Amino acid sequence: MTKTQQTAQQEVRNLLPGKRIRALDYETNLFAFIIYNLINRSEEDFITLEFIKLNLTPHCRHLEDEKFWLDLCINYDPINIFSKLEQSLGLKYKISTPVTTPITQENIYGEEIDLDDEDTAPTTTYIKIDIPTENTKFIESYDDYIDVYKKNGLVGKDLVNFELQEAKIKNFFEQKLEERGNEDFWLTFDEIKSFDKNNRVSMFENLQNKLFTGCLTLEEIKYLKEDNEKQCFALNSLSKFEFNFSYQNKRAKSFEKIDSIKFEFDNYEQLKNVIINGEILKLPAGKLKVLRDILKTKNLDDIGSNSLSSQVSKINSAFKEFQKQHGIFDAKHLINPKNEDGMYTINDDFCSL
Repeated sequence: MTKTQQTAQQEVRNLLPGKRIRALDYETNLFAFIIYNLINRSEEDFITLEFIKLNLTPHCRHLEDEKFWLDLCINYDPINIFSKLEQSLGLKYKISTPVTTPITQENIYGEEIDLDDEDTAPTTTYIKIDIPTENTKFIESYDDYIDVYKKNGLVGKDLVNFELQEAKIKNFFEQKLEERGNEDFWLTFDEIKSFDKNNRVSMFENLQNKLFTGCLTLEEIKYLKEDNEKQCFALNSLSKFEFNFSYQNKRAKSFEKIDSIKFEFDNYEQLKNVIINGEILKLPAGKLKVLRDILKTKNLDDIGSNSLSSQVSKINSAFKEFQKQHGIFDAKHLINPKNEDGMYTINDDFCSL
């Protein structure tokens, strides 16, 4: 090992004492990215993902159109992926009992095919997974995972350093934008995986970091479906996932710390905006109402304890993400846990600002 390599590795060790995290595999990484962003956008207590897994054994009879079967083949198991997310990032979820049904095989004339004795009937397994949007451990672990990625701390993948990854990915984005002639572009799962392997980068981690810093916004998560397919979150091939991004090519204004927080009310005493260091923290109307009631120390019993806890968690997540977008990675929460009187209060660090 050269002296330069030894120096670089020592710098990483000094930068990340005890912070060496194994990089997620591509399939797990995909769902970590999707779930994290769905949770932060959701106004509900849960998001529900439905999967269809096709079980095609080597003994299944192929129809005349063999490509049909190849398109329907699946190379991942949702249950295994969610188990990995639980182990690596602390994701909370509840999986319903899978339901398996046989697939009827028909010939080109629409007539059902009788299986020979040696043939095995293919089946479809329906899997439904509920994920609470109050998933604090997962959110914090994923934040930490992205932070470690930025500091060249991921192991298990042959990656170039973060700065070179930034340059390669920036060039790739600019090519995409030039092809489209505007400020948005689409990326498929296959494109991301191929670019990663050819360029020794980790695209999902880099994409999430750019979402944090305001260089990108995620406009849409799309899963291509045929007209006759069941409307499930995922069906068969991961290659059908597409992501629409808007590229800003600029970073959000950097803050050393939060110097001021202004809560702006309208004439009807409804909270309109939360303004931090002159920048607006974007919160949906429902979260603004909860925050307004906390500021006014109103009784929030009518919201329901589970829903209220979830809303508080989401407001704190949005507040922390705002801090990271502006360069404050030692992020603090805005709302304290319930006190002895069962009330939520604003963090003392911000009360006098």
